[in-house]
Amino acid sequence: DPSGLMAVVSDPRYAEGALREVTLPRAVGEVLLAARVHLRDVLQPSVYVSDRRLFKAQRMLRIAAWAHGRRRVSLVDCLLLQ
Repeated sequence: DPSGLMAVVSDPRYAEGALREVTLPRAVGEVLLAARVHLRDVLQPSVYVSDRRLFKAQRMLRIAAWAHGRRRVSLVDCLLLQ
């Protein structure tokens, strides 16, 4: 619920609980992995994306979906990764 956004800022435990309810579809996960492979294998000079950074990207996408009142990350949310 976006009306609870201020609660997230003041109580990190609430944020974690709310974000667990936001699902990350397989298609979004595949986009993240494809971007990782592209940055590593195609881009010159190559860019290494750690597991930690990938996890942070997933979290950011979940936050974006939740802030827009959705319980599922959309492929459109991946535009935030630019």
